[in-house]
Amino acid sequence: MTPFIDGDARGSILEAASAVFAEKGIDGVSMRHIAREIGVSATALYRHYDSKNALLAAACKEGFAQFGAQIEETTRAAATPLDALRDIGGVYVDFALDHPMHYDVMMIRPHQWALGPNPEQDPESFASLVTLVEACQAAGHLRPGDAREAAHQLWAALHGVVSLAIAMPGEIRGLEPEPVRARASALVEAVIASLL
Repeated sequence: MTPFIDGDARGSILEAASAVFAEKGIDGVSMRHIAREIGVSATALYRHYDSKNALLAAACKEGFAQFGAQIEETTRAAATPLDALRDIGGVYVDFALDHPMHYDVMMIRPHQWALGPNPEQDPESFASLVTLVEACQAAGHLRPGDAREAAHQLWAALHGVVSLAIAMPGEIRGLEPEPVRARASALVEAVIASLL
């Protein structure tokens, strides 16, 4: 067993560990197990992440960065703020289903690693959603009101759909990706309709 020697050891370890977490679950593996599964020595793993919580914190930070970048790209590509708001529902679902381990540590069971150094601040991705709702209000697509509360409603609707799909894959019919996407889209439309 040899330690990573490439230029981005932390990134390589995080990527490999993410696959292990996705397969076995966050609670089902230890740092030594992760080291064995990804083919590095425990010493090498601890050189880059001093604990499982540190590894989860890194996964959470990376997940929010990736998710925020996808939201920003989707917003830029949309013709109107309302189109962007609708499109972001799909981005949310796809991110959660494509990165279930990241989603778990970010949104389902966020512990100290999800809060970061300034827990009173919103994650950048949620702040972007609030900004988008404000843009919809300014353009007359949504009625004026508390943009933060509207963003919470959208987030809650999407979170419920994807959390069920991640928590109970294969156990309940209708939690496959396509029905989940369709359900999320319908819920986003329902929230938007309530804000018109």
